Amino acid sequence: MITHNVRPHVARLPSASPACCDRPAAGVFHPCPVNSGASWRTPFWFNTSRFYAGFANPNEVGGLVDGLTEELAAARHPLAERLATWTLLADGVFSSKTTAQRRAVELLLDDLSVRLLLAASASSEPLPTVPADRGAVTLCEELLATASSHPGEETSRERVALAAGLGVDTPPLGQWWLDHARPAFGNTGGLAWLRLGTLFAAGRLLDRKDVDALALADPATVAAAAAAGVAPQAGSAAEQQMMAAVLDGQCSDIVAPQTGLVADLVNALAPRQFLHLAKAENLKVYELRSAHCGELMPMFKRQDAFRRLKKLDDRFDRLQKAVNTARRSPGTVAPWSDSAEILRALYGPSWLATDIAVIGAAIDPETRRDLGPMNPNRSAFGPDIDYGRLVNDIRLNRSHAQWWIDQRDALAASERASWAYALVAVAAPDVVATCLSALAADLGALSRDRLAALMASSSRLGLSGVSRRLPAELAAMAVAASPPAGLLIAHHADLLGAASNLLGAFTPEAATQAAPFGAAAWPALRAAGTSLSKTESADRLGVLEAYGAAADTGVAHGPLPDYLCTRILSSSARYPLQWVLVAEASRSQLNTERPMGSAASTWFDD
Repeated sequence: MITHNVRPHVARLPSASPACCDRPAAGVFHPCPVNSGASWRTPFWFNTSRFYAGFANPNEVGGLVDGLTEELAAARHPLAERLATWTLLADGVFSSKTTAQRRAVELLLDDLSVRLLLAASASSEPLPTVPADRGAVTLCEELLATASSHPGEETSRERVALAAGLGVDTPPLGQWWLDHARPAFGNTGGLAWLRLGTLFAAGRLLDRKDVDALALADPATVAAAAAAGVAPQAGSAAEQQMMAAVLDGQCSDIVAPQTGLVADLVNALAPRQFLHLAKAENLKVYELRSAHCGELMPMFKRQDAFRRLKKLDDRFDRLQKAVNTARRSPGTVAPWSDSAEILRALYGPSWLATDIAVIGAAIDPETRRDLGPMNPNRSAFGPDIDYGRLVNDIRLNRSHAQWWIDQRDALAASERASWAYALVAVAAPDVVATCLSALAADLGALSRDRLAALMASSSRLGLSGVSRRLPAELAAMAVAASPPAGLLIAHHADLLGAASNLLGAFTPEAATQAAPFGAAAWPALRAAGTSLSKTESADRLGVLEAYGAAADTGVAHGPLPDYLCTRILSSSARYPLQWVLVAEASRSQLNTERPMGSAASTWFDD
């Protein structure tokens, strides 16, 4: 079974040039032609070819590029071919011929090259460094030029990431970003450039005038701005807009690289921090791979964030103390309900506070039995909510279907998101089944932003393993009734027992309908990926295309038949990276190379 790409080993040889190696004696026949494709298809012979390539005359270098071009066109081993090109550039093989070096660089500019090389650079064996005068400057310029033409595409983010990793100063990455981003501020193009800027915290480069020019009209733009390091002026309209998005739960899957009220709230009160507090300290936040942010704030940085927040309002001292008691008080859920209630006292009811409270309520009562304080004169849901009562009531009434029905009926349609979240996270399975039709109807009445926040919160909680598990049959039934309701319940399903049921429930149509929920659609994407591995049906490729290049599937197994490999590799920008890597590994495995001895038998013919 192929689950990831196996990178060919490239030996760490000294630069292959006459200055550092002994040139073979004049007139001695080179037994391994470096422009032979066969010499680049196996690690040993490729490393041997690197030695001889260092002695190529300038008029021979063009032939090397021609050979590489033919190899990439044949696409027998897509990753190895690109690693060979990159490595020969790093060795300086083409530096004697400017035209040949540019042609070699151009071989690495397509979508597949960028995606494979970026994945290789993040592996345990990083790519060799390409010096500036050996093609790095040209490569950086071309990558950024293509990215600036299509800033909203995921492959543009990958191009910028690859360019940033080259470490060249020409052109300066920050100045390139400013020159292109500033004209886009204030219109719909600003979001794409802010997302590109998250790769290197470009928001720190903005002055006050730039920040004022930003059109922070939607949660996605606010989240991108915070992730890029935009720091609004205290008390400004921009800060108020960003704070509203943070409290609405729209910035809960990012890390803010700045400090200040917005950034400190994003980082210190991220739901993933409270999920981690609900688990053993040595466990990861999420039990399955996903596109949700799982990066935890180091303790000393969190203390610094609270120190800054307490200077703004001393009530943050109570919030910090509530958070800090989670590990010291292992028998109670009070740290979660208290944190949510203190946040309500600071800013009023918010989705962020609801998320924190429901995380605490979802903790197994056998692990944390004791309830926290509450105000009995306030409500469990609605505008008069008390988060202590929310946590206590839903835990005590988890098995009482009529209580859940009564609570729902007392709420306006726009207020039922918190009820839906509590239901799928805490209520007993038979209660969830009883309320399924009401849940499906309520989701349809929510605003797009509130539904997205609900989906993301439920997804994170389900992935953490903190919430109780729901039966696979219930998840399958819910998908048939309503894809959004099905997703919410599948977040908390026992995936080990639900695999076969969810494969049938998430048909290609249902899985495609779930795609707009992004990271929260992982149950549907996992089902589609598992089905593709089992059935090898091209219908499932359409589902992967709906999720796009940015999706993190969690399930990608091979080998794949060659016709699927061809579709994925020829349009790699349409598919999740995991599947591109599996397709590349499958293609390479299909092309088993014959022994070098047989390939070399004709080298000595007259």
